[in-house]
Amino acid sequence: MDTNGLSPFLNEALRKVETLLAARPGLPPLVSIRNQLIYLKQVCAGTVGSERLPETILGIHAVRDIESWDIKLAYQIHRIDTVVDRLKDYLNAFDPSSYACL
Repeated sequence: MDTNGLSPFLNEALRKVETLLAARPGLPPLVSIRNQLIYLKQVCAGTVGSERLPETILGIHAVRDIESWDIKLAYQIHRIDTVVDRLKDYLNAFDPSSYACL
């Protein structure tokens, strides 16, 4: 599955999250979002496996933590989360016991 089209969205979202983190250093939800976006970038680049995809909770963070600060970023994270959910379904269809590398 080609995930290269997701990379620009991940890069932009990561940049915006880093800006929010600069104003709120160490805030756990923002740190979690940043770490998940970095992980997704690594999955897209093929440098890490996708077995941790089920642990991603970007959509929850977007609703609970981001919408009140930046509605556009929340929408962007929702879009990324939708793609990740489809990717989970795609990988699960081929190997329901695990999420193998892309």
